[in-house]
Amino acid sequence: MSAEGQPHTRSGWRRRDIRFTWKTSLSIARIWLQWAENQDRDEGEPHKIAPPLLHEKMSSLDRQTEYWDRVAATKQFTHPIDVERFGELVPRTARILDYGCGYGRTCAQLRGLEYRNVIGLDISREMIERGRCLYPDADLQHLTGGALPFPANGFDTVLLFAVLTCIPTDKGQKALISEVCRVLRPGGVLYISDFPIQDDARNQKRYAQFEPEFGKFGVFRLSEGVVVRNHTNEWLDQLLRPFSQVHVRTIEASTMNGHRCKIIQYFGRKR
Repeated sequence: MSAEGQPHTRSGWRRRDIRFTWKTSLSIARIWLQWAENQDRDEGEPHKIAPPLLHEKMSSLDRQTEYWDRVAATKQFTHPIDVERFGELVPRTARILDYGCGYGRTCAQLRGLEYRNVIGLDISREMIERGRCLYPDADLQHLTGGALPFPANGFDTVLLFAVLTCIPTDKGQKALISEVCRVLRPGGVLYISDFPIQDDARNQKRYAQFEPEFGKFGVFRLSEGVVVRNHTNEWLDQLLRPFSQVHVRTIEASTMNGHRCKIIQYFGRKR
């Protein structure tokens, strides 16, 4: 979700912002054109193009934008891509959205795997600025609020890497998955990498400590102030009902603060 960019000119614009505006416009135009072609192929199938206002359905607890802007320059995200499985399910020509892309690490890795039609989107302006400095060729966009700026069925694949953990409430997570369903075409691939409930004593202690405050086992506040969530299998099964499971694996990775933990990686197809 980054380091400060170039200083503002007297006009209030930065040269980099102007270039980015053109890139963003071309990317969105390309998505809309491809969506229109899909409509021509799928005559008679209804397409919803009036998007819901995603962030109006999320509380401030589900966004915590000030925190992500504050730590953008220092946090490191490490969830790995399952390259073999991803390559089997997602062709190189796929239209890919990395929602909650942070500073664009995963987008850059996908470009290194020769996926060229990748858009990264994040609510943290500072994360996006950091990503633009690190990966100038990546298409990274700042989401200022409201709906995702894309048409229905506009993407073949959507990634949510360590995103659900940043949205502690059921309502916020349901709103996000609803919007993902809108922009993902039928049969498209959803790839999630996130944190299940951990078994170790340290995590179990804080689950119990914060359950009375947040009313949900697995939601807790880190010492630096941000509230995050680890997930039960039952909740993930309920949340992901719009998708048919293709593959799931549990592996070890590091949190953004360097602690080793279990993560779950899920591939599903939109029904």
